[in-house]
Amino acid sequence: MIQISNQNLALGKPLGIQIKHRNRYKFCSYTTNTASQSADIKLSLPANKKITIFWGDGESTVITGEVTETIYSHTYADVGTYNLTVSGDYNDITYLNFYGDGSYGGDIKYMPDNLTVFNCSGNNIISGDIQYLPVGLTYFYVRGNNIISGDIQYLPVGLTYFYVRGNNIISGDIQYLPVGLTCFHIHGKNTLFGDLVNSPISANIIWFAGYNTISDYSGKTWTTNFNYFIVSPVAPGGLSSAEMDQLIIDLDNDLDWSGGGTITLTGTNAPRTSASDDAVNNIIAEGGTVITNN
Repeated sequence: MIQISNQNLALGKPLGIQIKHRNRYKFCSYTTNTASQSADIKLSLPANKKITIFWGDGESTVITGEVTETIYSHTYADVGTYNLTVSGDYNDITYLNFYGDGSYGGDIKYMPDNLTVFNCSGNNIISGDIQYLPVGLTYFYVRGNNIISGDIQYLPVGLTYFYVRGNNIISGDIQYLPVGLTCFHIHGKNTLFGDLVNSPISANIIWFAGYNTISDYSGKTWTTNFNYFIVSPVAPGGLSSAEMDQLIIDLDNDLDWSGGGTITLTGTNAPRTSASDDAVNNIIAEGGTVITNN
């Protein structure tokens, strides 16, 4: 049976396809490193909804909603990779947090349709194109050896937190980032580009790392104090010295650095000049940190 997401059709997005195997939804894999390791999955399920998790070793767990951020654990007797599937009201799961001593794997196109929060940290291999993220997703956090790809124009419009580390290949013009983002933090072989003017206005973490070519800054009034403002391209491109100076001066004039915060403008950005010395000194005096190529 093939299930097609009507939400993706309505948005004109490429089809998100989920495949049911014997009335079960494909969920994820879990790999153990030693015997007696456990998979731990925290999830939320609305009232009057019911799912069964099949752990891939012949065991299963029945979950009846309403449950809110409740942990379900399963211990595997032997080392191996186990394929987890779910039956029932799978698409009504709203919150998922994967953790444990082993590693998870899976394609993001198999996420539940109504998911709003996804959190997966550890030595994981989460893959897939971001065009298949659930349209109502607001929080996406993955750490590990992940291979996430796609154009940022397909990120869910209501996304507020996006943090990915791994061997990711994310591309696109930063003008298409969701306007409500409070955190945009990516690592990998990413190829973002554009003008920093188009950074999300509400973000307090902007962390561009990868083969990005963000190479413009035409001036902006900044309104949100930063914990981290890191732009370190490693590909041809980067800000000119004049753009570097203007950016640092604007960040000094517009924001309060008394709560700390780090500005890192390294990589292929040009060195700043003495024109921004006063701004750098002001930021440091307030409690911030400024790291540049000089």
